[in-house]
Amino acid sequence: MDRFIADRAGRLIYDYAQRGFQVSFPDALIAATTLEHDLTLVTTNAQHFPMLERRVWALFPSQE
Repeated sequence: MDRFIADRAGRLIYDYAQRGFQVSFPDALIAATTLEHDLTLVTTNAQHFPMLERRVWALFPSQE
């Protein structure tokens, strides 16, 4: 982690709080790292990362 990732994580938490969503600090750090390094996140908790839009893949997508 560097200051750019930490700053971006803080902005994500703030921006989503303004929209009425709570983002945990660990999730914000993961999302900020993903965005800063232009990565794709593979996770079982895709719903925790609305800020990543198309940069997140659900490991086990919903069967709905």
